[in-house]
Amino acid sequence: MARLLSLLLGAAAVSAINDPQQRPLTHPQASTSLDDVQPFTEALQARIHSKSLWKRAEKLYQLAEKSTEDYGHPTRVIGSKGRLCSFQSRLRGLAA
Repeated sequence: MARLLSLLLGAAAVSAINDPQQRPLTHPQASTSLDDVQPFTEALQARIHSKSLWKRAEKLYQLAEKSTEDYGHPTRVIGSKGRLCSFQSRLRGLAA
C-alpha cells in the first residue's frame, strides 16, 4: 500500500511539473511575470462583494450548526452532518 501511494504521489508530482502553470516559482522554466495574471485578478476582484461573502459565510455556519449535537460545536468536519449538508447545498447550487 505504501508503495502504491508513493507511486501515485510521484506521478502527480511529475504531471504537475510538466504543466507550466503548476511549476514552483523556483523552477528554472517557471513564469515569474504577473502581467498575464493581472487582468484576470482585477476582473475577479470586481465580481467579489463583501455582502455576498458574508451571506455565504452565514449560510455555511448554519449548515455547520447541524453538527452541534454530535460534536458539541458547529463544524463541517468530514463525516459530520454539517459537511454532508454543505456538500448537498453545493450540489444543489451547481444543478441550478
